[in-house]
Amino acid sequence: MARSSVLILINYAYNFTLSLDHGALQNNNSTFVYIIVIILKVSTLLTLARPVRSFSWH
Repeated sequence: MARSSVLILINYAYNFTLSLDHGALQNNNSTFVYIIVIILKVSTLLTLARPVRSFSWH
């Protein structure tokens, strides 16, 4: 149960950052904005992956 909810959360966060990517490319094709979005995506995924690693999968 906990495992699936964590995976859903990661999936939601990833889809959210994908929509941010799309918005940044659509509204402002600036490399600066794109870099910020990538940094946000990486930091979000790392933050979400940290508690997942400490989960007991057994």
